[in-house]
Amino acid sequence: MRPHPASPPRAERIATRIPAARVTLAGLAVFAGCGGPPSRRPAFEPQVGNETLHRAELRAQLAAGAPAAPLLHATAASYWRSGSPDSARIMLEQAVARDPRYTPSLAWLSRLNFEAGEIERAVALLEPVAAEPNPDPEILTNLAVYKLAWGEVDAAESLLRTSIDRHPHHAPAYGNLGYLHLQSGDLKSAEADLEQALARDDRIPEFHLNLGIVHRRQLRFEDATRDFERALALEPEFREAHHNLALLYQLYLFDEERAHRHFQRFLALGGQADSEVAALFRVEGEEKPAALSVKGNGKP
Repeated sequence: MRPHPASPPRAERIATRIPAARVTLAGLAVFAGCGGPPSRRPAFEPQVGNETLHRAELRAQLAAGAPAAPLLHATAASYWRSGSPDSARIMLEQAVARDPRYTPSLAWLSRLNFEAGEIERAVALLEPVAAEPNPDPEILTNLAVYKLAWGEVDAAESLLRTSIDRHPHHAPAYGNLGYLHLQSGDLKSAEADLEQALARDDRIPEFHLNLGIVHRRQLRFEDATRDFERALALEPEFREAHHNLALLYQLYLFDEERAHRHFQRFLALGGQADSEVAALFRVEGEEKPAALSVKGNGKP
């Protein structure tokens, strides 16, 4: 039997979770920069109900001069769904102006700024609210990810631990803390954090994927396979899960048929292989390095 490589392939994909949104990193690249292809999945999914009714109610409240933030937010969602992102952003900005502490609009608007590369604006929206006595865990967790984008790892970890201390049932804080430990190579802590996250919410595919990477690095290949498959069961088009399964089957389990099937699915979903992985799977044509991508297109 061939020896199992102990070091991870450079193109290994890890993912971090913002509540109701996703950021995915290629390999162990520094988490900096924004942009990338749009996600298949919305970044925020409010229960907006009848959109025509919302707009009619908004017009009535505008006439009265005082629309409430939740109505402005719901109207933003209806504009987004109808293909009017500029109008949606205007409604979000009005909602935040009406109530600077309204978490759904703050989280969504900051996310849009983040994905547009405007990290400073995203941070500026959340920092005042995060400094208040009892901020919403979503605010703390999102701000932690934005701080991480600036390279402020210690600040990000502090925010996540604050979120956990104050809101111990908030799964994304544990999941993102697990991501930080995974990135730093602290596999024991990463595994504990990710298991805590999954104990609170096992419906988030990124948590399963990152736990699979922990298990792969611990040479626990059956556990890693299970974790990646669970991620795909939750989201069949999760291309990073296909990518990791392709590498797992090719490099460690020596099942070339399954490896190539998952790799071809990864490519079909828009994935880009770096030169090392392209050579491993004999991809012909131009070889481009895997790009840092932000998953989540800011949709409501």
